[in-house]
Amino acid sequence: MQPLSNDPQTIRPTHISAPHAFFPLPTGGGRDGAAVDRVRTGRAILLCLAALLPTPALAQAWTTIQSPPSAPAAYQVAKNQDDIRAGRRSGQLSKADARALRRENARVGDLAATYASNGTTDSEAAFVQAAAEATHSLIVAKRTQGAK
Repeated sequence: MQPLSNDPQTIRPTHISAPHAFFPLPTGGGRDGAAVDRVRTGRAILLCLAALLPTPALAQAWTTIQSPPSAPAAYQVAKNQDDIRAGRRSGQLSKADARALRRENARVGDLAATYASNGTTDSEAAFVQAAAEATHSLIVAKRTQGAK
């Protein structure tokens, strides 16, 4: 480093002789300025492309993003009960359809309670959740068909 003084001078490190000292350029005799420009341009492009490549930290961030968890089976069973009640009130479900759907929904609720009493494994929770969603699909299908 140059010594400090009171003069308005720019302080520059003395060990770097040129701006391209970190990336030395081929001189090729010193007469071919176009070759040097091409090399500089190529290096600039490579640096830009390297900056655009995903880093391992970014890749890890993308792999840790998960889909939101589905609703617990107890919530789905309660929602199914509300949907059956709403379908019956609006006239979309007949008494017999509503009764059959309530029975099916109660079966899924009992199954969830049975599994929960001994501790639910992942596979049991997935099975109950799938059964609750299947019951919901039946309710939606019956409500769209209308009462007969």
